[in-house]
Amino acid sequence: MDIVEKGRYRRFVRCASCGTYLLDPLDMPDYGGRLPGLLAPDPYIEVGAGVDFIAMLLSAVPPSKMQTARLVDVGCGCGFSIHYWRSFGRDGLGIEPSAMGFAGEERLGIPVFHGVAGAAPELEGRLFDAVLSSEVVEHVPDPSAFVRILASLRATGGLVILSTPDTSPLEEASPDDFAAWEVLSPGLHTCVLSEDALRKLCFDAGLPDVRVERSAGHLVCIAGQHVEDAATHRIEARREYGEYLRREGRVRPLKTTTRTSFT
Repeated sequence: MDIVEKGRYRRFVRCASCGTYLLDPLDMPDYGGRLPGLLAPDPYIEVGAGVDFIAMLLSAVPPSKMQTARLVDVGCGCGFSIHYWRSFGRDGLGIEPSAMGFAGEERLGIPVFHGVAGAAPELEGRLFDAVLSSEVVEHVPDPSAFVRILASLRATGGLVILSTPDTSPLEEASPDDFAAWEVLSPGLHTCVLSEDALRKLCFDAGLPDVRVERSAGHLVCIAGQHVEDAATHRIEARREYGEYLRREGRVRPLKTTTRTSFT
């Protein structure tokens, strides 16, 4: 699929074997340098933080393990996942290569390490019960290596939970189709993984069991051990998310960008 974006020609090629779309040639965005404008912290917080979706993803952690589960969010953005998790007395930290991580650390008072997971000394030797990476794998230059890094952070009995855009809108799309533009996000995404490709990446990374479900335009992948019956628990997630909103609504000043993201 060929796309012209602001006078710049971009091509996504579809793998005939697995159905994944790949940017060709690969052109990596400089996330550390793109903050003015599109990825500046304030617009991200107001439009794309997606705390409700994050709560749904984290509900995949079994209730019996949730309170003691150690969380790492790889590519955490401003770190709302970490703030949400820690607000219930749980242990969690994030890692983020862009200045959004600094913004979250400052505004939310959470531990966010600046860098990438494969080269972060703060994560060396540490294992986590829940390894979260939401809407990140489609931005990296090597998805296979990235999923291997996620798997390496998983403690025995833990889960890797990741989400990525669903390729379904691309099956019969034209370059003028807005849904296709939204999924491909030219200038930001390096690939859009199919369900088959996502499963294969997880198995190749040594994750023994993989479950993939579709949710509101996303593929949600839960990988680890004995995940055949694992699923996100939307009702419980909404209950806990509501509790989080009520608490944060009381403690945050009324007119702040950070509060806007919660509502």
